[in-house]
Amino acid sequence: MKMPTGHKNSEKDMVKENMKKMLLAVYICLISSYPFFAAGKPEPPPVKVLEPEIQHVVSDKIQKLYDAMGNSVPAVIMLPCKFTSAVEPEISLAVQSELPKQLVLSGRYKPVFMTTHLATAFGRTKAQNPFGFVTALRGERYSQSLQGFFTAYIFKNADTYVLSISYYPFRGSLTQTQVFRFFSTAKDLPGIVKECIDELYFRIDNSISTNKKRILIRDFQVDFRKLVELESGEFDFISSPFIMHNGVQYRAGDDYFSVLLGYQLSSTFLFETVMAKDFSEYANSSNITAAQIDYILTGDVILTDQYNLLRIALRTPGGRNAIVEITYPFQKSSVYSLWEVYREITQLIVLQVFNNNEYGVVNGIENEGCDFFLNNVFIGRDSIDPIVLPRGSHTITTKPYKVFLVEVPPEELPEDAENAKKKKGDSAEGEYIPVFKEVIPDAHTFYILIGEKKEIYLDKEGAYVWNLLQK
Repeated sequence: MKMPTGHKNSEKDMVKENMKKMLLAVYICLISSYPFFAAGKPEPPPVKVLEPEIQHVVSDKIQKLYDAMGNSVPAVIMLPCKFTSAVEPEISLAVQSELPKQLVLSGRYKPVFMTTHLATAFGRTKAQNPFGFVTALRGERYSQSLQGFFTAYIFKNADTYVLSISYYPFRGSLTQTQVFRFFSTAKDLPGIVKECIDELYFRIDNSISTNKKRILIRDFQVDFRKLVELESGEFDFISSPFIMHNGVQYRAGDDYFSVLLGYQLSSTFLFETVMAKDFSEYANSSNITAAQIDYILTGDVILTDQYNLLRIALRTPGGRNAIVEITYPFQKSSVYSLWEVYREITQLIVLQVFNNNEYGVVNGIENEGCDFFLNNVFIGRDSIDPIVLPRGSHTITTKPYKVFLVEVPPEELPEDAENAKKKKGDSAEGEYIPVFKEVIPDAHTFYILIGEKKEIYLDKEGAYVWNLLQK
């Protein structure tokens, strides 16, 4: 039986009509999200909730203060703290606990963690460099305002621990504000960390604007060598997996040398620094442009039981030839000896990077038993000779860090029976028994003026001059 011709046509028409409806439905689905792109307004990323993991490392009292902050207090991201292999777990755990605790007690910033998000976003594929890492984070939306990053680095040298705490702003130029302190035991940490936080806040609020150069400092390669010598006199230094220096064992990755030099450079107020080490979990240090940084500093260190060798190179981003190349043999590797070495190296770098009329080299500033602070920034102890400073006026203050035991001359001893015997040498052995007293060194203030010539004034004299300069 044949279908009527008219029925066939109506069937085709129905098929066409259904096809039109399907295409229209697909079109509507497609254009439902299109206006955001057509108008040049991409859909904003979802809000990421920051991880309040601080409860894992602090007491209930601090936790209550932390919870009371809510989302109104600006947050700071806690980057992983780093330690050399000789730092005991007691010390490392104390730092990781004390730093967020002191931030909470200050009430200024709320410490937060982004461990999960950062591990997911950058765990397998790192950002090319710290600048790309931070740019990616700036493109996200968060449950509260982000102010910056905090991190810490601790190394042990002889019987001294050195703590470095760094703050990087979330917006603006990615350069660190870094503080340095020495301490001896974990019991010292609450006071030391609080002191560091107070100094950081002061420096953030009172930043000094000068013609600073920005330097990214890559991790230094640290190698250990052992001397092998034959009876014939032939010798060589062979590679070793570790070495003992000043009673401390160092292993691969124990690079505190770059951290120390970074601090020395920034404490001159002529440089701003970025430590690649601080972002190493999430970013490499490649493909850096001149728009991001002025110079890149690399270095390597060879430690032996006899002599040590430090090599440093400073380049512009993308530059093949080094602007500065320094090879510096040194014998003592204590942190105080390195501090002296790095002051000289800093001076050599400044000579190549700045014009003569932008800085001055100051000699002869000493105050044994005292720490030195330049514009409230720790810059060394006992002596800071020489020191490089920007052109202008500077105030260096000192603060005692040790107590000296000084023998009391016999003629100054009180006239009591016991001391009378000591004066006459009438002890059990018939010898004079010395008497000692504790002496705290005097603190001083150095006023330094660097212009056409350099002038140094001390204490009240300098205060008079500084007052007149304001007239």
